[in-house]
Amino acid sequence: MLCAHKFGQLQERSTPLAGTIFGSAGLDVHCSVHLPESGALVSIAISAFTSVAERGELLGIDLSTALLILPSNFESANSRSELAQDSSTSWLSDELTEARIPHTVLVPDREARRRPVNQADHFRSRMAGTAELPLICATPRFVLQTFDMFSLVVERLFKAAQMARGNAADAAHADLVIGPCNGRYVRVSYQGPTTAAEPVAATIRKLLQEQE
Repeated sequence: MLCAHKFGQLQERSTPLAGTIFGSAGLDVHCSVHLPESGALVSIAISAFTSVAERGELLGIDLSTALLILPSNFESANSRSELAQDSSTSWLSDELTEARIPHTVLVPDREARRRPVNQADHFRSRMAGTAELPLICATPRFVLQTFDMFSLVVERLFKAAQMARGNAADAAHADLVIGPCNGRYVRVSYQGPTTAAEPVAATIRKLLQEQE
């Protein structure tokens, strides 16, 4: 999972501002929002996430890239060999490659070993009713300066979640990681319709603009 352009980090403050997305990262922040177009209720939660850069160093991997696809057990794995290969990782990476979005894919081994699977098995979950989705990690600069790309990334992540659910209702539960800002990372967890990808991306951008 690595093919990437490097982006500089945003100019950092000495301490995060209280009440901002990173200043509040020590606490879980939950909000529910009604989408103006459809009136659908979506849930967004913000919480602290482990330092991706430090975890990468611990695992012996350079993760200083603008957009990453991380295994869902990135925080808990003790070594690279323990990293999970989530069922939708290969599909999501292919979608981003086709859209010409540079990204890095973190896989358990130095070389990704793809096993031939049919479309139904590609998204089959080990747990009924849940999707094996990887974590998308984006730098603040990627979100702010390449917003169209970021919106497309969120859209593809929601699509993967929807495909994993099969014929179930149009809903996604996905996590995105944003950072570093002042050396901190946050997890943005979303629950709601897959059609809300662009409004969710816009909400994240607005929160990041408040850091500046």
